[in-house]
Order: sequence, then structure tokens, then C-alpha cells
Amino acid sequence: MAVKNKEKGAETRAAGNGRAALRKAETRARIKVAARAVFAEKGYEKANVSDIVRAIGMAQGTFYYHFQDKKSILMEMLNEYFDQFRAVMSDWMQSEDAAPDVTYIFARRVALLLYENKDLTHIIMQEAHNADEEVRRLIHGFNRFFYEQVRSGLDLGVALGLVRPMDTRLAAVALVGMIREVVADRTRSGESVDIEHLIRELAELQNHGIRLRPGAGNNF
Repeated sequence: MAVKNKEKGAETRAAGNGRAALRKAETRARIKVAARAVFAEKGYEKANVSDIVRAIGMAQGTFYYHFQDKKSILMEMLNEYFDQFRAVMSDWMQSEDAAPDVTYIFARRVALLLYENKDLTHIIMQEAHNADEEVRRLIHGFNRFFYEQVRSGLDLGVALGLVRPMDTRLAAVALVGMIREVVADRTRSGESVDIEHLIRELAELQNHGIRLRPGAGNNF
């Protein structure tokens, strides 16, 4: 009987710990969603913890139980976002399906991720010159990683005869910048965005530039 009671007690404690961990994760997620919106609207420098907790009706003590300060929540959000990009880039680099139309597949995957996380995209573009060295270094380090991954993909395309010989470093920066700026501009404007149309136009620009091609229709 004593053994059974101990086992039951252990199960009860485990269940309680599981529920507590779930509540903690849910609270952290709520705080991060609010912080994303506040940082995107006000900018990281002007935003403060009071703005974040006010947005979700939470006590400041609850915030500080989960996060040290506004910088810690920004760094966590950026690292999670960059991990998503790394996964997308890794999948693109390893996919055999990328060979027939490498630029379209790249544009689609990156544009979708940027658009689905438009508030974080806006924050990153705002904070690229942040006064905090750690934040700035994280963003610049990710940008370098991003450019190098795209450059590697272009180098592979050149080697396979799918992409014309070019300065792939320059092209990588241009491709990434074009996609990021277009998505950011459309989301800032508040317009309704046809993301598939946007992706097709970006891929067309990447593949053929702005010169009219014989027999090409007007996509606008």
C-alpha cells in the first residue's frame, strides 16, 4: 500500500509540474507576442516593459519573473526567428527540387517567412543600427550568414549551368535586399498583400530583370 501511495504521489507531482510548465510556456508566449507588437509599433529604444505588460493586462512582476528585461526578450525573439530562417535555408540548399527554378523557390520561401513574421521583419530593419552592441552584432551576424547561404546556392547554380556566371556575393546581397525591402514596404503600407503575386513578380525580376521579353505578357 505504501508503495502504491508513493507511486500515486509521484504521478500527481509529475502532472502538477507538467501543468505548471505549460502555464509558464503560455505566459512567455503571450509576453513575446505583445513585445513583438510593441517593438514593431514604437521601436525598441522607445518601448519599455510598461508598454508590453499594459498591452496584455499583466503585472510587471510577472514579466520580470519570465524575462530579465526588454533586451532579453528581444534577443530571444530574434534568435528564434533566425533559427526559422536557418531551417528554410538549409532545406533550400539540400532540396533536389531547387535545381529547375532556384530563384523562384528561394524567393517564395523567404518572402513567405518574412511576410508571416512581418512585425519581426520590421523590428530587424529598425534595429540593424541599434546602439546596443550585442543586438547589433546578432543582426549583422545573421545577415552575413544569410548572404553566404544564398551565395553558396548561386555558386552551385553557376556550377550546374542553371545560373549565368556572375559576382555571386553581390547578387546574394541584392536578392536578399530586394525581397526584404519589397515585403517590408508592402506590409508597412497596410495594403492587402497578394503574397503569391508578389513572389511571382520577385522571381520574374530576379530571373529576367525589367526588360520586356518577346512574347511575355503583362502580369500587373
